[in-house]
Amino acid sequence: MPTKSSISLFTLLLASFFIAPALAGPPVVPHGLVQASPAKLVFLTVETDAYIISDIGSNRFVELRRKAKEKLVDTAEAKQIVIIATNQRITAYSALTGRWSELRRQANEKTLSIRAEDYAALVTTNQRLLSFNGASGVWTERDR
Repeated sequence: MPTKSSISLFTLLLASFFIAPALAGPPVVPHGLVQASPAKLVFLTVETDAYIISDIGSNRFVELRRKAKEKLVDTAEAKQIVIIATNQRITAYSALTGRWSELRRQANEKTLSIRAEDYAALVTTNQRLLSFNGASGVWTERDR
C-alpha cells in the first residue's frame, strides 16, 4: 500500500509535469526567425515616379521614390517582403521591420533571377548572390 509521502511525491511530480510548461511561456524562436507564417501582408504598386507598398500589417502605404534615370528590371513579392531590382539598386521592403533596405548595383551587374517566399529572398546576379532576411531587414552577399 502506498504511503502518504509517496502519494504526495507522485502528486507533486504529476502537477509539475502539467504546470511547468505553462509557466515556461512560449517556445523560444532562434534569433532572426519568425515563428509563424501569416497571410500576405504586402502588395506592390509601381507608379511612374515611385514604388508604393501597401503594408497591411501596419495599415499604411510606404513609398520609395524612383531615382533619376532609374528603370525597373524585376520585382518579387512574398507574404511579408517585396524585392525591387532596378538598373541602379536592389531594394527590399519588410513588413516585419517596416523599413526599406537597399544595395547599390555593381558596374555591369545584371539580375538573373529573384526568388521570394514568406520573409526571405534570394537575388541572383551575374556577379553576386544576395540573400534578404525580412525578419531582421539585413542583406547578405556572396561573390560569384
